[in-house]
Amino acid sequence: MSRIPSHEIETLVEDALRKNITKLVGENENSATTYILDTHHRIPAIELVRTCVDKITVGLNTISLSVKSTGFEKLVKNYLNLDINRSMEAFKIDLPFTLTKARRGAIVIEPDGPKDIFDLPPDKLKKLVQGVIWRDEHFDGKTLTEITKREGCSDAHVGKSIMYSFDILQSV
Repeated sequence: MSRIPSHEIETLVEDALRKNITKLVGENENSATTYILDTHHRIPAIELVRTCVDKITVGLNTISLSVKSTGFEKLVKNYLNLDINRSMEAFKIDLPFTLTKARRGAIVIEPDGPKDIFDLPPDKLKKLVQGVIWRDEHFDGKTLTEITKREGCSDAHVGKSIMYSFDILQSV
């Protein structure tokens, strides 16, 4: 594939770095570590990525980050007003992902692992809610034809939306 969506990769990289702040800070539990874990959101994402990521490698279903801790002390000093001394080796983070297609054929990178249904794109969330509502109405005794006449759509659309709601809710 010659083109991949940069926004999704940037979001995955930032989230991975923020989830691994303890590795950048060090495993020692002390007040400085606690303070950094509570306030690291003050460090701008662009600065965190530029300073701490050495290399990003995009594979078929994994994004690998080579992370360096050098420079993290400077970020903490500048944005959190805290002096720390870190001399840690570089480490690697592997982020599994799945490529999917969105509306109009756009390619979307979705992280693998546990998902929250509220992280769905707005159009998919709307389809999920519609499917759940129509499913409940159908289980309460309404026929699909009654639902389609009221909504002004086809039986196939209502049926697909109901099945989509089952699929999404089972995957979460």
